[in-house]
Amino acid sequence: MEEAATTSPVDLKGMVAVVTGGGRGLGRAFAQALAGAGCSVAVVARSEAELAETVGLIGRAGGQAQAFPADTRTPVRSMWHLQPSSSRLGRLTCLSTMPA
Repeated sequence: MEEAATTSPVDLKGMVAVVTGGGRGLGRAFAQALAGAGCSVAVVARSEAELAETVGLIGRAGGQAQAFPADTRTPVRSMWHLQPSSSRLGRLTCLSTMPA
């Protein structure tokens, strides 16, 4: 899979995005695109291995991302995972959800 571009016509520096379903497919593509535009990205998915791969791709492309393993099918647990990302990466400014 290709790495995210490090340049973007959109400047999202200083913003923090949460991407659910970010371990693969469209979720991964969204996470990479947001990071390529300058966002710090909290990547949420069930598979820790897929999360690690997504975060690694973003990091190697010069972006900032952290993995948050969670099953977002349970709303209470999902909300619990948003708060730690806020304190680790900054104030949340964007949410992208990719249902399983």
